[in-house]
Amino acid sequence: MSIYHLQSAISNSKEVKRIETEYSSYSGDPPEEDDVNIIVKHRSLTISSIISTICFLESIINEFYDAILQHAEDSSPMVSHSSLNGIEESAIGTEGIQQISNLDAVIGGDIQRNMPAMKKYQLLLSLSGSEIFEKGQNPWQDVNTVRRLRNYLVHYSPEEYSVEISNTKGSDITHDLGSALQGKFDENPLMSDHQPYFPNKVLSYGCTRWSITSTVNFTDEFFNRLDQEPAYGNDGSIGLEQYMR
Repeated sequence: MSIYHLQSAISNSKEVKRIETEYSSYSGDPPEEDDVNIIVKHRSLTISSIISTICFLESIINEFYDAILQHAEDSSPMVSHSSLNGIEESAIGTEGIQQISNLDAVIGGDIQRNMPAMKKYQLLLSLSGSEIFEKGQNPWQDVNTVRRLRNYLVHYSPEEYSVEISNTKGSDITHDLGSALQGKFDENPLMSDHQPYFPNKVLSYGCTRWSITSTVNFTDEFFNRLDQEPAYGNDGSIGLEQYMR
């Protein structure tokens, strides 16, 4: 399933890029009916790409844990998910596998649901004797910001913003997540200067590409620390190598 999510994220991102390239001359004030439809489609695809990106992040670590738990239960080979490309037991060790199995039993038999995804990555690295991620550095910092953006979109609730009115740039809305994202990618060219930076100008092709590359850089580094090879890097149907260039 993780590969499907990555395919979805990349496919939607490419379509966002096509729309921005074709309609970047849109003035944004006032919109024609067709322009409104394009903006709605653009925003929908952008949001879908970001959500799919974090679905990939969460599903691939869940697949990893599922393979470990199946192996602990019946000693089956740890290759139950095509996205994992075959996991060697030595990546975690017999003791680490047993510890994960014990923890799964303690927290109710469903570690995939009952532990945050980022903690699952850290736990596996720790049990394997590998270096865990530094939370204040990349690739952790960027992927955590992607995760925060996805949570904002999925679990949105009305918030108070600090608004400053500018005669030339319209409303400049200050938001802690917007501040964390500013300068990391190109803004949405379909938005006029009078639109607020967050979230209007954030939701762009640049944002989807940055989200995907930041997340893949994180999962690549995770597998690298375990001395494992993720299958998504070799799956030509995803088009990851071409997209990441």
